[in-house]
Amino acid sequence: MPDLVPDPSPPADDIDANGDVTTKQHNEIVARLRAARPTANKVVTTDSAGLFTTSSVGDTQIESNANKNVASGYAGLGADKKLDSAQMPAVVYPPKFTWREIGRTTLGVAGDTITVSGLPVFKELMILTAILQSGTIDASLRFNNDSGSNYAHRQQINGAADTTTVSQTGILIRGSSTDPIGFSVYKITNVSTSEKILEGIALTNNGNGAGNASSRRETAGKWANTVDSITRIDLINAQSGDFTSGSEVVVLALTDNETYPEFWTELGSTTLTSTSTPITVSGLAAKKYLMFQCGIVADVNTTTIGLTFNNDGGSNYAYRAALDGAADTTSVSQVSILPGNTLTVQGSYLIGFVINISANEKLAIMNMNRASTAGANAPSRQETVGKWANTSSQITRVDIIKNSGTGIFGAGSKLIVWGSD
Repeated sequence: MPDLVPDPSPPADDIDANGDVTTKQHNEIVARLRAARPTANKVVTTDSAGLFTTSSVGDTQIESNANKNVASGYAGLGADKKLDSAQMPAVVYPPKFTWREIGRTTLGVAGDTITVSGLPVFKELMILTAILQSGTIDASLRFNNDSGSNYAHRQQINGAADTTTVSQTGILIRGSSTDPIGFSVYKITNVSTSEKILEGIALTNNGNGAGNASSRRETAGKWANTVDSITRIDLINAQSGDFTSGSEVVVLALTDNETYPEFWTELGSTTLTSTSTPITVSGLAAKKYLMFQCGIVADVNTTTIGLTFNNDGGSNYAYRAALDGAADTTSVSQVSILPGNTLTVQGSYLIGFVINISANEKLAIMNMNRASTAGANAPSRQETVGKWANTSSQITRVDIIKNSGTGIFGAGSKLIVWGSD
């Protein structure tokens, strides 16, 4: 929660004859608490510095703790040192604007189509696909059961030159493949009067084992409909194989409508308080989908970072990467996944998504931005898909490690992990 510094000397007309806060000061406190979004039905206290904090018990109120003389830090509190329910009605917090699940279909038996229908209308959508398969499949997305030639896409496969395909009956997200598992993340703009624009990445494990680097397909596509909003999504296989049981399509919307549950829940985070390595978030609840973000403050020396799961330092990782738009490079049987190139003092930012099914290899999609040179100079970027070739455990620990070099991570570097089933 952000630091909220109370007014140490409220005007006299903010305090009544009993020393309690009046409506004017109460309204200011309510505004500050809403901005802070403390957990509902928790005590809101002032710490030794006079800042609002949250404790774990009690009704909604403001009180001092043992380390603070409220009179000196915030004269607006009365002799009882709290605003209880009689003095301050419960604060109503605004709903959170976040990714919420609006639809999902999971296959219980093998099939060629996964349909998510009856979707409410929202302008910003995210689609997650988890594809398990037998035999040979391909996979295309189709909207509102429109099987006409109303789709087009531009794609880059494993770093090769772009290809364009027009007047199609769907947006191809996976070509003919026998890979046992695939994962994709797409975002879509969904405005009824405009063509529906899609962008995202799909990857497959490209065969089991750390000796095989993942394959990736980057897609920019569209549905050329300017009348309807998307209310149905189909994932369709046109080959002889099948989507097997457990394959699914999950649809999220960016909204504050609390009718729909929040999808991403923060599982854990670590912020370095001093120069150190690695950055570890452990004890994570096991979730099918993970999302992580990492902001790295580099020190004066250079280093190359790596990503590991469950503290596995064996040669059980493989990845494919494209640096600054260059051709893909692949690395197999590695001790970590390298999501970015060498860091310097300017630092970097990393975001990633992971499919985390215990019986399958763990697949990750990552993008990293590194401020290569101080000043108004173009940063460096890297797109990476990778895998951890473990087929027996779910990820419950994530580490950003120093893979090589003399540098370490600076104070303020932070790793956050979210998850959902």
